[in-house]
Amino acid sequence: GIKNLFTRIEGETRTCVNVSDKTGASGEILEEGPVVSEEEAGRFIKEYCAHIEDYDIICVSGSLPRGLTSSFYTELIKIARERKKRIIVI
Repeated sequence: GIKNLFTRIEGETRTCVNVSDKTGASGEILEEGPVVSEEEAGRFIKEYCAHIEDYDIICVSGSLPRGLTSSFYTELIKIARERKKRIIVI
């Protein structure tokens, strides 16, 4: 029942595989992700602002894709706080 609101980009989504054994030891195989263009980032922010009013809690997680500035999460947090939303960053 979790709704998604993906913003489509030109690049391919990366594959991440977690491998574990019977002892619980695990490791990850992470492909390199796509580069997000400035236009795609702007479209995401626009869609984020359009949908944020529908939710009380916002969660952002993971490493930033190539192409986004290091302040991208800061911008998402600022937008959420301006709208009095709780935000979780993982």
